Amino acid sequence: MQENTRNISARVGAVSAVALLAVSGAFIAGPAMAAEVTPSPGPSETTTPSPTPAPSVSSTATPDPTDTAAPTPTDTAAPAPTGTAAPTPTGTASPTPTETAPAVLAPPTTNLADGDVIKTSHLIKGTAPGATSVELSVNGAEPQTIPVAEDGTWSVFAPTFVATGGETLTLSIVAVNGDTRSAATIVVVTLEDAPLPAPTLTTPFRVVDTLKVLTGNGVPGATVTITIGGDEATPVTGTATVGENGSWELTLETPLGYGAHNVALVQSQEGKDSSEEISSVILVAPAAPVVTTPGEGAEIPVNKLPAAITGTAVPGADVELVVDFDLDGEADVDELAIQATVADASGNWSVPMNPVAEGAHNIVAIQAVGDVVSDFSDTGFTVTAAVVDPPVTVNPVPVGNPGAGGLPDTGAANLGLLAGGGAALLTAGGAALLFNRRRNMASES
Repeated sequence: MQENTRNISARVGAVSAVALLAVSGAFIAGPAMAAEVTPSPGPSETTTPSPTPAPSVSSTATPDPTDTAAPTPTDTAAPAPTGTAAPTPTGTASPTPTETAPAVLAPPTTNLADGDVIKTSHLIKGTAPGATSVELSVNGAEPQTIPVAEDGTWSVFAPTFVATGGETLTLSIVAVNGDTRSAATIVVVTLEDAPLPAPTLTTPFRVVDTLKVLTGNGVPGATVTITIGGDEATPVTGTATVGENGSWELTLETPLGYGAHNVALVQSQEGKDSSEEISSVILVAPAAPVVTTPGEGAEIPVNKLPAAITGTAVPGADVELVVDFDLDGEADVDELAIQATVADASGNWSVPMNPVAEGAHNIVAIQAVGDVVSDFSDTGFTVTAAVVDPPVTVNPVPVGNPGAGGLPDTGAANLGLLAGGGAALLTAGGAALLFNRRRNMASES
């Protein structure tokens, strides 16, 4: 009984020692340590059992030599218990699939060859299939990255400025895609200074009423010289400096009036040959005349139509108009019922109003100052059903009083209006010419 007590005490002591060693980090239990650890009994009943020395990670606990039930120690690790999965080897990395190396890029092509002589701003271009960009280095300097388009092409302009007499450029061009780079394409060329490109004029071809400001584009920092001729007796000359954004502007001291004005432009810059001269024409034209009666959107009973169509224009301008004219149609202008008049010194004009039926109508009007024809104006109005006015009571005229002056009413009061209508009809033939001229100018511009 005492021996059993000693065995139990020994087991408790051994387990405590093992736990202490485990906590202190001297040991990490592995699958082989699943079996129970049995301590060795002491030599006598009075001897206190000592804890068994800690085993290595790969070994099992050492049994007592006198314990016949203990297995004989061997150098081989104990086999895993039946039904227990074999441990995975520690420290062995899982094999990683080998990455496929990217395809080799071919050297890029270019439109230049050794010995070529090119001008500044020459377009250098080429191909680089499979590349996302090319790196262009000039004379060994830091390379410039140029994107490659989806079709495999790339392009860049040659430098703008060169030393006097030209200089030799050694170009190194490499195709790039991620970490993959091609062999370099090397080209040696001579770069010569080219004249400045011609400036451009952005002012519209047609300007209404007056021309105060001219605008255009050019090379930043260059000077643009503008010469304006045309109807002016003496040409107007001015200069403008191109801004960093590539645009220029010239405000005229004396605005240009009606007429066609020739504009000549040339661009110059220190150290560069001046550009070629270019020329353009700007037409300053009057605005379209305004129809005041009937006004835009007016609704007029058919029995209340005004006696005349009235409006405003440039004083002294020739005015022509047509009722119910489709500007977008293919009507023959020579067959239209054109009415013509001349604006007075105040700019007012008037022509007779011919009868029109109920419904929607329009009045198309145009004016000309000299040979310069305006745009069309288009005024819409609606004729509604007739209205009946309440009866008006008139005091009877005594017999024997035929009216003011005693003269019969012969209709002479309308003579001026009829005469005006006759004048309009007489000029209708020439009026068609004005309508045709404006339509032709609109189609050409």
